[in-house]
Amino acid sequence: VSINLSNGDIKANSLMGETNISLNFGNGIINELSNAQLNISYADLEIQSAGQLKIESKSSKVRIRQVRILNTLSKRDKYTVSSIDNLFGESWFSDIWLYRMNEEINYNPKYGALKVDSIPDDFSFININTEFTDMNLVFNRTAGFQLEILKHNSAILQMPEAYGELEVIDEEEEAVHLRGVVGPSVNTTSQVKITAPKKCIINIQSR
Repeated sequence: VSINLSNGDIKANSLMGETNISLNFGNGIINELSNAQLNISYADLEIQSAGQLKIESKSSKVRIRQVRILNTLSKRDKYTVSSIDNLFGESWFSDIWLYRMNEEINYNPKYGALKVDSIPDDFSFININTEFTDMNLVFNRTAGFQLEILKHNSAILQMPEAYGELEVIDEEEEAVHLRGVVGPSVNTTSQVKITAPKKCIINIQSR
């Protein structure tokens, strides 16, 4: 299925199989997508349920209730996702808000913000390369994980006191490399790696 729409609205119930959608200066409400590639600009898009989404977007609002895999190329957007298994891609000047992330994040945000409200005990891997992007990551209080952070001295790191101090692996004039196992489970295979070569706020919480 291929849909190309400009200055109009789209409403669809279920689009199964491979789907290509181009939406410019319009609104979209889609109930279900299985495997879709979307190119949207100056649009407002709402998706209820999706398997795999690849979205190239600009100056748009995207709301997704549930998605298994989301890959973005985002510029000046606002994404709100209620539940997601895997997030990949990159963004510029965008706000990305995930209410719940289940498995993996491998993401490169530049400017803007990245917020994840709930990360479970059994998540797999989080790898974030951020430049000037403030991030807020909230882990379950029973989650343990291997944490590695390479940050510029201007980047501010905030963590729960219960996590203790991270080991300094390497320290340069303007950067520091930190590593440690945090949380109650020391035998965890879950990993978090954050690279922040520019000024930002890295806020890690537990609740």
